Amino acid sequence: CRSLWQGFVEWYAGSDDMGMDSFAEPLENSDWPEFKIGLLVLEAGKKELGSREAMQRTVETSELYKSWPQKVESDICKIREAVSSKDFEMLGSAAESNALAMHATMMAAMPPVLYWLPESVAAMKKVWQCRRNGLQVYFTMDAGPNIKLLFLSRDTNKIMKSFPSLTVAE
Repeated sequence: CRSLWQGFVEWYAGSDDMGMDSFAEPLENSDWPEFKIGLLVLEAGKKELGSREAMQRTVETSELYKSWPQKVESDICKIREAVSSKDFEMLGSAAESNALAMHATMMAAMPPVLYWLPESVAAMKKVWQCRRNGLQVYFTMDAGPNIKLLFLSRDTNKIMKSFPSLTVAE
């Protein structure tokens, strides 16, 4: 449902076990033409463990899952505020922290759910190195090994130089 709109969209999960009451809506004041997302495809094949099964395992066995809803709510508030005020650092920090927390929660499941590849970790480290060198770039990840880079259009050439295989959404 979040794919129905362009731009920033908030998804409301609902409470129905089958998700039939979930919905999404675009964030107000979210027009941000300078904001860019790029995709680093590190593994294009089918995941060994599907997202639905991974989530079920995480909910049932990860001790860290208990704090996950509170983390999500906190991050959503930060992201809403960042989008509204066009605060790229706040947005990037919240998105990256959220992705890392989600993956940590899955890794704490039994058996652990680990989607990262060595290339995923290398890309994360490269993003952190770029930031230490003054280039504003952040990453986020879904349940998989691929990385999405968040950056501003003014830095596109520098980002492409650092990540030549990046596909940038227009």
